[in-house]
Amino acid sequence: MFRWTLVSDCGAVLGKNAVFPYNEGMDADRKIELAIRELAQELRGRSDAARLLRRLFDGLCETLLADSATDHIYAPNAVIEVVDTRSGALYRRYLELAYDENDNGIRLMGESMTGGPSQIVFLSDTALKKMRSLKGEDFDDPPCKGKAD
Repeated sequence: MFRWTLVSDCGAVLGKNAVFPYNEGMDADRKIELAIRELAQELRGRSDAARLLRRLFDGLCETLLADSATDHIYAPNAVIEVVDTRSGALYRRYLELAYDENDNGIRLMGESMTGGPSQIVFLSDTALKKMRSLKGEDFDDPPCKGKAD
């Protein structure tokens, strides 16, 4: 039996001496299963559990995506994560909601109550500035910069 010492932000969740036991030949799924059980046991009943779980997940994502760069993200479904204001509990739900993100903003696509296509678009500041410029409303950055009319 070997021990895996948790480091970085994960240590803040469980404490400085947090360890998960695992065998050297154990597959990743089993290691994750053991980590989940240990985390659940440590966080059960803590008032700051939602904050710590978000910190853990953010730390994992940042570490795994540290060397990647992208200008477009698309997924056929999405996960929504919320912290209930009354209980402080963290909830995650998997939704049949397509997600499309680029420099112009975020678009969520799904079905309406009648089964037809529906979408919500959240425009970024960059997109709004482009739209204002096209309409001639962006006086801070005129399209003809210094050219005579």
